[in-house]
Amino acid sequence: MTTGKGRYDTVRTRITATALLATSMLALCGNAAADKPPIPFDGWTVNNGIIDTSRSCSGGVTCTTLVADRGFVQQQVNTAHGSFIRTIITEADATGNVADLAFADENFIPVNNPGGTDISFKQSIRDSAGDFQSITRFDRHTFTDPQDNTIDIATMDITQNLQGDGGFSNDFRLWKNTTLVNGGVETYTGRRLDIDQRLLLAADNDPFNATGEQVFAYRQRSGWDAAFNGESLVLDPVSRAGELELDKLVTWNDGDDIATTWVAFRDSSFERSGFNYQTVVNRSQDITGRAIALELPKDAPIDPFAWDEANFGPAPGLP
Repeated sequence: MTTGKGRYDTVRTRITATALLATSMLALCGNAAADKPPIPFDGWTVNNGIIDTSRSCSGGVTCTTLVADRGFVQQQVNTAHGSFIRTIITEADATGNVADLAFADENFIPVNNPGGTDISFKQSIRDSAGDFQSITRFDRHTFTDPQDNTIDIATMDITQNLQGDGGFSNDFRLWKNTTLVNGGVETYTGRRLDIDQRLLLAADNDPFNATGEQVFAYRQRSGWDAAFNGESLVLDPVSRAGELELDKLVTWNDGDDIATTWVAFRDSSFERSGFNYQTVVNRSQDITGRAIALELPKDAPIDPFAWDEANFGPAPGLP
């Protein structure tokens, strides 16, 4: 088995017109390729448990209802790329758009797919007060390139947001992509993980009677994001080559496993009682950098010592 970046590359060679035509014909077969999903998720509403999918069943897409009940519908969805079974589940008395519902589950499975590997689903959970939301999406699809290589791509995306009592908040996101070529002869993986926590401190929720604010942020990136463009497998680095300098310079290459952790605290009851701590690590090369600052003024913003927006997104901060 080969892991990491193998014979596939981000720069692809051209294929002949005959091979391209063959690829286009294969894309129409249920077991050769499938859209992700065949039509966009969330193209439905519900009124007192009666699900209406009309806004997603137009423009060349036809939907035939197979089973329906309050909070449930199963349809055969026909598109230019094939036929799929769509199942939608929500609460029996639900009313509203998908983004407003306490629970929603939607999935697509191709019809007449002998491999049984093509599937897309999305599930949403929310509380009535809007203080918690969890959305999970999963796509797994199998493709065949013009050289008859089987490419199996599975992608998972989980996001969770929590607004708790006492000024506590937590944001979480995990994205992972796993790709197998010819059953695992070559394997490619990619991963992104974001965790953010914020806590307002007061005498009634802190054992040390501190007053102020504490924040925590963690970012991790590694591997390769894989996609099939209709002709070949295309690989893009999840972690792109870069560097950050704390007590030492930490560098990394495309695809390396990198992470940064940042913690900051400020006690508003004293003039100089804050701290700022950060680490950066390249796990692939076993390189770690650290930095810490103590007795920071209470009225000054606190930010990470160094940041790479291209890899880790917008920088957090303690204003």
